[in-house]
Amino acid sequence: MTKSNLPWKIDYIYGYSYGKAVPQYLTDNEMFDTLYTEDEQEEVFGLKVGEQTTIVGVGEKIKITRMKEQS
Repeated sequence: MTKSNLPWKIDYIYGYSYGKAVPQYLTDNEMFDTLYTEDEQEEVFGLKVGEQTTIVGVGEKIKITRMKEQS
């Protein structure tokens, strides 16, 4: 298992990408673009390193983990 040095990790719980063998790792900009509402953006970008939250969308549910501080 490879570990990324990017600040965000997404694990798919269900939805269009459910069952991916590996989680997705994103940059700050990619994470910002993934979120749909200001509430989601505030919740996610307020996380401290090691904390996680779950976002439920229309067709998916994802777990987001902050892996390191913003660059």
